[in-house]
Amino acid sequence: MKKSAIKQANQPLRQVILLHRGHEHSGRLAELGEQFAKAGYQVFAWDARGNGRSGGIKDHAESVTELERDLEGFVQLVIGQTGIAIEDTLIVASSIGAVLAAAWVHDYAPNIRGMILGTPALSIRLYLPFAIPSLKVARTLGLMSRVSSYVKAQVLTHDKDAQQAYNADPLISNSISTDLLIDTHATGQRLLDDAGAITVPTFVLCAGKDYVVDKQAERTFYEAINTPIKRWQLYPDSYHAIFHETNKADVFADCIEFAEEIFSTPVQAPDLSTAHLNSASKDKVDRLAIKPFNPNFAITRFAMQKFGHVSDAIATGLEHGFDSGHSLDHVYYNQPSGQNKFGQAVDKFYLNNIGWQGIRIRREHILELARLALADIEDKNQSSNKSYQPKLLDIASGHGFYAFDLLTEFTDLYAELRDYEMHNIQALQAKAQQLVIADRVVTSQKDAFDPSSYINAHTNDTSTDTKKIRSCYCFWVV
Repeated sequence: MKKSAIKQANQPLRQVILLHRGHEHSGRLAELGEQFAKAGYQVFAWDARGNGRSGGIKDHAESVTELERDLEGFVQLVIGQTGIAIEDTLIVASSIGAVLAAAWVHDYAPNIRGMILGTPALSIRLYLPFAIPSLKVARTLGLMSRVSSYVKAQVLTHDKDAQQAYNADPLISNSISTDLLIDTHATGQRLLDDAGAITVPTFVLCAGKDYVVDKQAERTFYEAINTPIKRWQLYPDSYHAIFHETNKADVFADCIEFAEEIFSTPVQAPDLSTAHLNSASKDKVDRLAIKPFNPNFAITRFAMQKFGHVSDAIATGLEHGFDSGHSLDHVYYNQPSGQNKFGQAVDKFYLNNIGWQGIRIRREHILELARLALADIEDKNQSSNKSYQPKLLDIASGHGFYAFDLLTEFTDLYAELRDYEMHNIQALQAKAQQLVIADRVVTSQKDAFDPSSYINAHTNDTSTDTKKIRSCYCFWVV
């Protein structure tokens, strides 16, 4: 169906988004797409950045996370053009594309109808001993920016015509960015470790003679995903490129059969209201709680208490608490400092801890989402006779890094900044005075977990629903 006719359709429509394997492009999945189209699905496919006709360095992305963001944007673009809901969307992906699909589902938690993962590259078989550690060392030294692919058409498919098509395709690359390969490996390990967080109906297709990826990793992932609707299919004689094999007609039929099965019942969002009592994440917490004594923690604690004063960030954490506003100031500024060169080196090591890197990334994500919300309000104000005054309620401000960034950028924004600690309230007041925006800032000492604190808030949101309050991380833009 043409895009122009999709939104006028009288019957409910279903759509499929195809994700190609590494080195390849969307055209390689044309035959699979045609089979879904014949079955009544609207079909879309992309060339990932650096692949096919898309721009960017060939087969390169800064990380799988960057590709996830691209995929989120592509899915939203498709939904915006077709009007078909996310709940009526199926993802079908191959190899590295399947890892990307699983990572997107894990990290973004879209309420899609399901996903079909063909030979997902959760653990790529690199054959050389210590391949990943060696590549990490090489990248640290600025060497080996790319890795040539050992995969030849003969180990991808038995089909001679498909082999010739692969070898003759000018859009297929023969190497991959080393950084992307390393991060794909790390993402696969992350998915294997936390597959229980995935609740989307899933069909995993495994090739019995796969020389490219580890079949046991695929099975481990399949067994761990936490969905009542899942299917595993082993094709004993198939090579890795399962959508291009001699038995591809059977593979296509199995995919469409699974799609019909999941579309035959209403989509249901998982109920996570009791996840803190019974879930894969709760199980992980419980496992950590019974782990034996780890001397590394004791040694680290002793070293920080004994020698941490040479690092400004560690000294601040020891004095005020490592989750305090004072401590997070150092994390956000990310400028190593200390009593001497050794102290600066310790400070740099501490600030580069993966946890603090995550905190800084979280800040960027929150600011990005807040800017989108505020920009949307500005657009609506321009097209409406009734102007809406944006207000921000930060329920646990600390020193207000998020809020003050937005207040500085959006001059018509007003905010109520709260915190449990009085010394943070004083810091917020001082910062507002320093930035000459005190007339747009109200500060108050309140407990974010006290439902009564939300009555008569300056945002006029009088909700006392404890579940709603506890689900809100840091601030609301209303």
